Amino acid sequence: MRIKDIFNKQVKLEKNEALGGGYAKSDKHAAAKVFVFMPIAVVLSAVIIIAAVFGVPRTMDLFKGALDSVYDNHEEIKNAAEEVLFEDVKADSKYYDSLVYLKKNGVINGYEDHTFRPDQSLKRADLVKIIVSAKKQFPLALNYNNCFKDVRNEWFAASVCLAKDKGWIGGKIDGKFHPEDDVSRSEGLKMLIGAFDVKRVSDKVIDSYEDVKPDDWFNSDIEIALERGILTDNPTLEFFKPNEPLTRGDAAQMLYRILQL
Repeated sequence: MRIKDIFNKQVKLEKNEALGGGYAKSDKHAAAKVFVFMPIAVVLSAVIIIAAVFGVPRTMDLFKGALDSVYDNHEEIKNAAEEVLFEDVKADSKYYDSLVYLKKNGVINGYEDHTFRPDQSLKRADLVKIIVSAKKQFPLALNYNNCFKDVRNEWFAASVCLAKDKGWIGGKIDGKFHPEDDVSRSEGLKMLIGAFDVKRVSDKVIDSYEDVKPDDWFNSDIEIALERGILTDNPTLEFFKPNEPLTRGDAAQMLYRILQL
């Protein structure tokens, strides 16, 4: 049956239906079936023609080459997408997985020049802001302000005051928070452990760092972090360096590992 005849039959059947007449379901969809299977028939015909001209082995090579080309292009696009996470953080960076997760979940953004600067020291206010974002908290400046002598209505005030209200952070002995100071590695770890209420899960003796003593105020946080995999250094070979500034990359990595617990 010609396609023209099929359409003519379809029109007649639809007219009969409007007048109360019946028709077969298979006839109603005959034209649609032609157009569904026509592209498949065209592709199969093309394959048969190519096979007849070049031979089956050559035809298979041609199709394999086409598929490889598509796959390579896909990989190039994927790699390009990976590279634009941050201009200074490539896919082979030790921080890459952490930053992908945190950026995807709206915890971090980076700078206006599309860099993250993972080796740069982190400010105390910046770390609190990151913690509050990771906790999915959205404090209003109207409700959270003036909670330390040096925290009034600045851009970080709402986050810092919420964190203080929740008991996640404390101030210095002088009654100030010192938001613009670099946060030390020991301070940063304590903030993260406290904010997410991470606990030890066993009484197993933990080998600590040579530069961390049992009576240090942050020793329990170190033990928790080592047991739970928040810190993955080998304490017998490396130092924790508790008083050195916490870098942005290390803070992101610690936070990411906590969120995976």
